[in-house]
Amino acid sequence: MTGSYGDRDSASWWQALERQQLQVQQCTCGALRWAPRALCNECGSFDWEWFTTDGAGTVVTWTATHRAFTPGTVVPFVVVLVRLDAGENLLIPGGWTGDEHGSDLTVGLQVVAEFTSPDLRDGNPSTLIRWTRRNQAN
Repeated sequence: MTGSYGDRDSASWWQALERQQLQVQQCTCGALRWAPRALCNECGSFDWEWFTTDGAGTVVTWTATHRAFTPGTVVPFVVVLVRLDAGENLLIPGGWTGDEHGSDLTVGLQVVAEFTSPDLRDGNPSTLIRWTRRNQAN
């Protein structure tokens, strides 16, 4: 990884995305958590390690954006919130590989993570998650 990306708690998560791995933190008590943070919300422990998921989950909700808030942003685009199969409290956002308006999305749709690296941002990698229908994944 070039430069610094993320913060103390999330830098390793961004590095895992570069390797096309979707990781969450696992506390020594067994609780899984995302977004990355120092403290376990179940037991209060600071002891944890990274756990690689299979990237499978279920659509909880989504939003279609039709206004570009930064120059060069292609609109419309869809952001999907997915509950990972690995844990009830693991809600992870990402882009959508389907219809640009989200017309092909339904709550409960089974999806899997794909990874995209469009370019460098400020000299740092910009690998992001994009969700796709589980039966259409490569």
